[in-house]
Amino acid sequence: MKLPTPFIRLPIRFDVPRLQQELAQFSSADWAAHPLNYKGNSAIRLITANGEENDNVSGEMMVTQRLQRCPYVQQVFAAFQSVLTRSRFMRLAPGDIVPPHCDINYHWINRTRIHIPIVTHTDVRFKCDGEEVHMAAGEAWIFDNWRRHSVENNSNITRVHLVIDTVGSPFFWNLVASGQANNFDQQPAPPALLPFDPSAKPFLMTERFSNQALMPVSEVTFLCRQISDDLDAGGSLESEAKRASLSALLSAFARNWESLWRVYGDEKTSFRYFRSLIDQTRAHLSAFPDEVMMRSNGQSALRIAEVQVLSIAIADKYLVKSHTKAIQVRGRKRDFFDRPVFIVAGPRSGSTLLFETLACASQFQTVGGESHSIFESIDSLNPALSHGAQSNRLTESHVTHDVADRIKAIFASALRDRENNPLQIGDLDRVRLLDKLPKNSLRIPFLKTIFPDALFVYLYRDPWQSISSMIEAWESGLWVTYPKIVAAQKPWSLLLPPDWKSMLNEPLESICARQWVAANEFIMSDLSACDKDRFITVDYQQLISDPHQLIGDICDFCNIKFDKYLRERLASDLPMSRYTRTAPNSEKWRNNEREISAVSTLFNPTWEKIEAFSSAC
Repeated sequence: MKLPTPFIRLPIRFDVPRLQQELAQFSSADWAAHPLNYKGNSAIRLITANGEENDNVSGEMMVTQRLQRCPYVQQVFAAFQSVLTRSRFMRLAPGDIVPPHCDINYHWINRTRIHIPIVTHTDVRFKCDGEEVHMAAGEAWIFDNWRRHSVENNSNITRVHLVIDTVGSPFFWNLVASGQANNFDQQPAPPALLPFDPSAKPFLMTERFSNQALMPVSEVTFLCRQISDDLDAGGSLESEAKRASLSALLSAFARNWESLWRVYGDEKTSFRYFRSLIDQTRAHLSAFPDEVMMRSNGQSALRIAEVQVLSIAIADKYLVKSHTKAIQVRGRKRDFFDRPVFIVAGPRSGSTLLFETLACASQFQTVGGESHSIFESIDSLNPALSHGAQSNRLTESHVTHDVADRIKAIFASALRDRENNPLQIGDLDRVRLLDKLPKNSLRIPFLKTIFPDALFVYLYRDPWQSISSMIEAWESGLWVTYPKIVAAQKPWSLLLPPDWKSMLNEPLESICARQWVAANEFIMSDLSACDKDRFITVDYQQLISDPHQLIGDICDFCNIKFDKYLRERLASDLPMSRYTRTAPNSEKWRNNEREISAVSTLFNPTWEKIEAFSSAC
């Protein structure tokens, strides 16, 4: 936290022998290495996230079992009458240092650190922004950790401090206001000692909420303005121009953040718009040379903007991150699948039209068409084989390390750009894979397991139109998928649901209705088990009537640019997809109206569920 002076000695003292006694109960096994692995630095964790063995600065802070064994340390904590966060005993070995650094992360904007020496020596020196002090045993100090600071243990003893992080309280800041901020060689009148009280059972207030799911508009505005006001112009016209440009970018980010909040509020289903703004701002920041510094501590302004605003503006658990494991392809180990996008839809729902439209975007890579062969080239996933899967339904149970590696390797080797030219993955750092296959409506758990950061675009269409088109697909013989399976006196076409064997003797319209129902029911069920920011629902009718708005929404969801290629695609009526046999006609389904009406009781309940599911999302 920024303070008016580098150091402040607080008017409070503690019982050093008692602190040393409680410290002595711990063995070498209780000491954990510094999270940054600073040589000679170690700690005993007293308050941590969930009371567990970690060094996290966010999460519900709780007392550890070690602190429960230290009754006087608990009384020391309680003496500050403040909300407490991560706190520890911190040890520094003889001759070692805490290297010079500034604490710039978001955690430190509103938190300060109290140091209470327990074991120390006059040759242990604490430095901050050009000032140097020795903190004596039993004293309590705070310092401005925004400024450059370091610690040197030039003695032959192991220094131990009790270190308490806190947001403070009115009592605490009144205590600070009464503290000593300079002339530390002159000892003030010694304050009263806080004695150990064997009967005391102090209540400790610990942080439960470290930051909101979405950073409030007021905080974004404040932080961006604070960074802008602290930018170092550098003295030259060129440096001043860079400072002004960076300041304008931060101001625009804050204003756009407010605009989004006014439209969408903090509904988690709308976080994709805020993520898109963050990604766009990062892209603009990357164009700046990393030479604009903060006047107050000489740190990189770009780094400050990242750690205090961009990386924290949305809580970590709501971010869409890539954590797909590395794969070995063509002799090179790459981790490049970044949030692959799978279009899932029932058969004949317009997924090819949507896929071909999105595939125009320069940021997407595809395999050039449908990925049937990628999945069914693996024997265990192929229903046509006696030892393969029982249907197109694939779940986590079908994923082995070998299957996952082969799926990713085949996708990687088949990649194509927007002009359908083969890509060499050695030329790529990250890939935004776009894929569509109606069979994948039955494979969402399988895909999620292989690609843990996958995104799903659920396209749905009026069942009367879809089922009519499915009937025509079966009758044409152009969509045969499993020729050895015969149903309605025809080779099996389209996807193979788990209950396909019970359909073999049913009329064609019933088979098509049940295929449509299975696809959409599995999609809704499987997506319901996903976080809401992992999928978006889109209506085929909107794709036809207002494609510009719909594609824009999907781009925002996927965090890709609505680039010139997409704009060119949407500048006129969408062309027919490669699998469309006749021009779209909203009344074409009436050619099969009688047959579809006969099975409407099969699909009407699912259609009602789709409408409710889409509204809820």
